[in-house]
Amino acid sequence: MNKKVTPKAKAPPLDWLAEQVCAVLETTCGKDYADSKRARLAGEPRFKVLVWLNELDHNNLTALANRLGIPVADLDVTRKTVRSL
Repeated sequence: MNKKVTPKAKAPPLDWLAEQVCAVLETTCGKDYADSKRARLAGEPRFKVLVWLNELDHNNLTALANRLGIPVADLDVTRKTVRSL
């Protein structure tokens, strides 16, 4: 009996910014929570990730800014800009 082996579908890549946010969430909220967000955001375009940044609370936003090496005010401006689009 010949069974045809089909390769598993490869998960779509995670946007770089989404991975940075998920790395922060892994530290602040736990691996399971971060992995659920990784699954949710896999393959999503950068704009959707930027929209999703609006869901972050102040502590996670500050942690993300620190990880990226930018002032939290810069992320706040980005979130406000995306909300206006």
